Amino acid sequence: ALLRGVQLKRDWLSALGGSIPTSDLATAMGITTKSVNKKRTQREILGLPLANSFAYPAWQFDSNFRPLKGLNDVLLSMESSPAFNSDWTMLKFFVERNETIKVNLGEAITPAEALQKGKLADVLLAVHNYLTHGAV
Repeated sequence: ALLRGVQLKRDWLSALGGSIPTSDLATAMGITTKSVNKKRTQREILGLPLANSFAYPAWQFDSNFRPLKGLNDVLLSMESSPAFNSDWTMLKFFVERNETIKVNLGEAITPAEALQKGKLADVLLAVHNYLTHGAV
């Protein structure tokens, strides 16, 4: 079971473009690693704890390494929900298809993809519905 958990975390972290280590992200953003960590702790970006560092999913940034519009709102909403008890639970939510968020003839997409498309309201609704009766 522990090995399955480790593999799931790897899969989630590699989904939708992989992840970026703290130092590389700081360089790309033109800020210090301390500033990256501050953005993480203030829920401006999502960082996942690894052995001695953090990894930042690439999908949460635009082409100029700015956090996606509305990401902070979503992360703060997640933080106030008992359904999201860890950063890994948050990542799982973002990278798995969500039946609440649909496009093109009702095809479900991931919340990360929805944020990239500017569908903030849909993602916030999905956060609200996550793990409630009848919701995924």
